[in-house]
Amino acid sequence: MTKVIRIAIVCAAAIAAGTAAADDEQLLKQCRALKQEVARLDALREGGGSARKMDGWKRQIHDKQDEYSRLYCRQYRFELDKR
Repeated sequence: MTKVIRIAIVCAAAIAAGTAAADDEQLLKQCRALKQEVARLDALREGGGSARKMDGWKRQIHDKQDEYSRLYCRQYRFELDKR
């Protein structure tokens, strides 16, 4: 009976590890998208524009940076630079 319980625990741990890896991959995709969006908005600001547009882009950049921090994307900073 204990052998069956051990097998069940090992299977449950393997399933949990697979789910965690999928969650990490999804989070990495979100972080990559945020970083790309911030880069796009920075490029728009460098191109110039009206004060209203510049302020809007700046506000969007800050919102994206806040979300980047909220998701703890810093832990993926090396993976984000690979692509």
